[in-house]
Amino acid sequence: MSRHGDGTTRPHDTLRKIIGPFAAPLYGAVVARRNRRFDRGIGVKRVPVPVVSVGNLTVGGTGKTPFVMWLCRELVARRISPAIAMRGYKSELSSGRSDEAEEYRAALPGVPVIVNPDRHAGITGFIAGGGRADVVVLDDGFQHRQLHRDLDVVLVDAQAGTPDDRLLPAGDLREPVRNIARAGIVVLTHADNAAETGRVERELGLFLRSGVVVARSTHRWTDIAVSDAGNELSWRVQALRGKHVVVVCGIARPYGFLRSLDETGCRVQRVFGLRDHEPLSEAFAERIFATAVATRSQIVVTTQKDFARFGGVPPAWSKLTVVRPRLSLEVQPSEAVLTRVTEAITSAKAAPPPA
Repeated sequence: MSRHGDGTTRPHDTLRKIIGPFAAPLYGAVVARRNRRFDRGIGVKRVPVPVVSVGNLTVGGTGKTPFVMWLCRELVARRISPAIAMRGYKSELSSGRSDEAEEYRAALPGVPVIVNPDRHAGITGFIAGGGRADVVVLDDGFQHRQLHRDLDVVLVDAQAGTPDDRLLPAGDLREPVRNIARAGIVVLTHADNAAETGRVERELGLFLRSGVVVARSTHRWTDIAVSDAGNELSWRVQALRGKHVVVVCGIARPYGFLRSLDETGCRVQRVFGLRDHEPLSEAFAERIFATAVATRSQIVVTTQKDFARFGGVPPAWSKLTVVRPRLSLEVQPSEAVLTRVTEAITSAKAAPPPA
């Protein structure tokens, strides 16, 4: 799609219109050839632990991180020990740090997070080093078919128009919608609009295998994490009502975040956007501070993912209150999703060990 769900255009939309119609068929041919090889098992490696992949069809956010957190918490509650394996983004392999990895570690203490662009090497190294897990949850793994998985969970943003989208670079699709047939579970995220979610579900249903679990998820703000003058506090969501705020947001599809923020009743004075994974420079942080002062805004609202990326409160914001929402995820039917996941784990453990 050429627009975000909030109607704003992206900086590269004009370039897409120019080169997209010519480049998309070539991209599609490369993807198809690659998938045919993987379908025959060529270049696919296994690890000696069950693997559940959580991924999507598109570039940009679909709510993958909250879903992985939800899934890991539910597995732990069932006494199943997960580890998360992720590629990372511009991360240092020696430290295993990245913004998403740090967010997982903060939210899921005790759950190992393996960061390595070669996820097979990362997982095998983790096991060889004495790491233990009943299952590895593969973060953003639907297209990472070099690693065998025992179940594919595919997330589709119900508000992003995915069934009508086009392949990269003309649109946001990493591969054709029909390839969702590889999924064992499909979760429609941001499913607040029942009519639109139903339409997307019907259109995707044309490509799904028999017996695939289809679920819906919605995000809710439970409370607000607050950094104020070196103190870490919690506020009720209602505490933002009437407050002047500036917003810093670097997630790929910010419309859900901005809509929820609007529902708090705060007064948004300015929204600063960052590209996904773009670092916050000192100069940009100072510019945000100047805008906050000029608009009499004592509060900067950002996402938990962005805050993890910043590594804490930037020095330029030391006189401001920095807040970010804590999210809860509701998945329905949750038991059907978790039953399918646990069945896949059990079946994988009962299978012969990889050669």
